[in-house]
Amino acid sequence: IGSHDSEMLRYLNSIGIRPGVPLMVVARAPFSGPLRARLGEGDHAYDQALGVELASRVWVEPASAFA
Repeated sequence: IGSHDSEMLRYLNSIGIRPGVPLMVVARAPFSGPLRARLGEGDHAYDQALGVELASRVWVEPASAFA
């Protein structure tokens, strides 16, 4: 998401999606349904649904890029 979309960035921050937070897609509903992503690690991990429009705007990198 570009830095020019401040409303979307604020929303992502409010649900815990921000740079450096581990995110793993754990399910995807059919027919352009939402994704379910697991955020965080260990005891602090939680699942969050993301609509297709929002999910398509989030840039991610494989965890191996940080190793």
